[in-house]
Amino acid sequence: MAKEIFICAGDPSGDLHGSNLIKSIKKFQPEIFVTSLGGRKMGEVSDNFLYDIVGLDVHGYFEPFKQYFKLKGILKNGIEYIKNKRPGIVVLVDFYGFNIRIAEYAHSLNIPVYYYISPQVWATRIGRVEKIKKFIERMMVIFPFEKEIYENAGVPVTFVGHPLIDLIPPVPSPFPLPSFGFAQDRQGERNKIGIFPGSRKPVVGWNLPILLETKRLLQDEFKDTKFIIFGLSKLKDCYKSDKQDSPADKKDSPADKQDSPADKSVEIVYDDSNYTARKKISLSIGVSGTTTLENALLGIPMVVMYRLPRLMYYLVKSMIQVENAAIVNLIFKQQIVPELIQDKAKPEDIKNIAGKFLTDKNLVTETQKKFLELRNLLGREGVSDRAAKMIVERIL
Repeated sequence: MAKEIFICAGDPSGDLHGSNLIKSIKKFQPEIFVTSLGGRKMGEVSDNFLYDIVGLDVHGYFEPFKQYFKLKGILKNGIEYIKNKRPGIVVLVDFYGFNIRIAEYAHSLNIPVYYYISPQVWATRIGRVEKIKKFIERMMVIFPFEKEIYENAGVPVTFVGHPLIDLIPPVPSPFPLPSFGFAQDRQGERNKIGIFPGSRKPVVGWNLPILLETKRLLQDEFKDTKFIIFGLSKLKDCYKSDKQDSPADKKDSPADKQDSPADKSVEIVYDDSNYTARKKISLSIGVSGTTTLENALLGIPMVVMYRLPRLMYYLVKSMIQVENAAIVNLIFKQQIVPELIQDKAKPEDIKNIAGKFLTDKNLVTETQKKFLELRNLLGREGVSDRAAKMIVERIL
């Protein structure tokens, strides 16, 4: 069997976790040749990099349709590579729509296919499990509840743990408490609230105006408070309120405030990949997504919200099969962190719930106790190494 591994990912988080997986593979077996389709991070650690899919920014419900023909060409080239080179194993990282086609072709050639980081079949389209069962030799899942789903479907599965465990070190117990009237904040500095409007341009456009208005309401009540908008440098133009249909006054434009040394209430932090700025905040308010899990592991209390255009919301709602949006709540199977989705995502209501975290020490303490439990539920450190070891053992 050839000692070559073909790895494919298609979104930024898949690129990050895929690159760490490749590093672990190389640590165990440096001579194994790795070819990848993914993003810049995977390209930096691969022996052969075919294409930057991540740069196309096609994650989400509808974005892939905009790049259909380009994706079709990349898929054709990837399949052609597998046909000609016959790697010893194919490893897929999330990105179901593209990767299941890679899996189907590799399976037709009797090449084993491992899936690291399952698509969210538990959230939408549970029927995808049947295709996975047909083409995938083993699932390596990152959430404990995913193991049960695949076991019940008869799919070979291993819970390897969540890769964020390797990236976010354990925080002190008990957690440092925010300083809103009852304790000192994390760094002994001015109180800080983090605003997380999302990682995709449409999501930022739908949700940032609501978050900016929430910020204004909170500022009226908690005057000695600083706000940090956590954004991506590739979306800089999205954070200017004059380009948003925003209820916030133009004087509240975060871009303007960033450039104004006289106003210290708002700043924008771009690409905080090592969590340096995030470790200084006392509360997060933002959309559901990976950031909610990151913030929980960092011990940051949060209010989760999400707003979609109405027609899109009803379409997505018809597909969703879970009761909660925040992954923290899905893991615990109960609402540990408050969620305000769609019509409930009103600035006044978000402000009121955030205010409880800013004034109620017991609420913060109980929430952070749950966050400590969360880390244990997500597995032990060494996630990438465990996944890599399984892959290497299969190819040798």
